[in-house]
Amino acid sequence: MEIRQKQKETPEAKIARLEAEKSQLVGEVSQLKAEKATLEAQVVQVNADLMGFMEYYFGNQP
Repeated sequence: MEIRQKQKETPEAKIARLEAEKSQLVGEVSQLKAEKATLEAQVVQVNADLMGFMEYYFGNQP
């Protein structure tokens, strides 16, 4: 967290700062959503691989 000087922030400066922070957070949220989608796809693939292995392994038992 940044240390702010004791100067009074003007309303315009505060709005600009908050809009910049919002833009940064929106970008971070978009990146995290993309990472989540990638991880969910990987989980689906691992589950499919596991099911295929189980079908193969248990299907070939005497």
